[in-house]
Amino acid sequence: MKVRIHPSFFLYLFCIGMFSSWSACFSAMGALLIHEFGHYLASRMVGERINSLELTPFGGVMYVHKSKAQFKGIRGIIVALSGPLANYISILLLTSTPLSGCIGFKVIQKMILSNTMMMCMNLIPALPLDGGQAVFCAGYYFFRVSVLISILTCLGFVTAVFLIFFAVYGFAKYRILNISMIIVGLFLAQHANNRQKSLRAENLYVILQEQMEQDSVKGKPVRFFEVSSCLPLYAVIPFMTARTASVFIIQDKEQICFISASKVCSAMLRNPNLLFKQIIQPNSE
Repeated sequence: MKVRIHPSFFLYLFCIGMFSSWSACFSAMGALLIHEFGHYLASRMVGERINSLELTPFGGVMYVHKSKAQFKGIRGIIVALSGPLANYISILLLTSTPLSGCIGFKVIQKMILSNTMMMCMNLIPALPLDGGQAVFCAGYYFFRVSVLISILTCLGFVTAVFLIFFAVYGFAKYRILNISMIIVGLFLAQHANNRQKSLRAENLYVILQEQMEQDSVKGKPVRFFEVSSCLPLYAVIPFMTARTASVFIIQDKEQICFISASKVCSAMLRNPNLLFKQIIQPNSE
């Protein structure tokens, strides 16, 4: 398994060391390693192959083989929650009497705090955090995948905004600026967007089938979108919703073509990398 470190991770640790203490920095690093080790053990137990791990300010991001989507259902939930569970187990060990006598009280206090923060933050039901991944693995079989992805990534953005807000509020109220929290918030927002795209790509077939089923419902308002003939079909997935019927307008040379969302979905089921100009037919509906 390859391990990559995002450049912002070094900035995150540096800010903790400079504005808090270097012992707090090492405690945060230790909590992260424990967290990711829990994910790794669980993934090996359920048979999921991890290709690489990227260390980021809010935790680690594991990537599976490109030709394979991550597990859903109970196996996906186990892998998602194993990280917070590892942090919880480490807290129990740190508070045990034999261990607390061997390590200084202040060191233990910082390690417990780091593990608690890592555990609680990742249990938030928002993507790309572990709690959001667990909810997605469970809800995949009960709710519309496209809606589930949108809600969980939206909660990820909301979580990022709250982190940045509290950091700014702390500076305005107490003149203490938590730069590490701002870094986590900014990176969380960026990765929520990336996770949304990757989940849509992994579940493209299911999302397209859902959209085609919804397009068969009559009486929905129609929304028109003007797109370029060189635009790939997968780029318009975010514009296709369950509440409206989407129609795409393409002006190719001197012709204006109208293509329905169902036709776009049918073409994507064959090849999602097709361009609009490859499916244009004169006077198409």
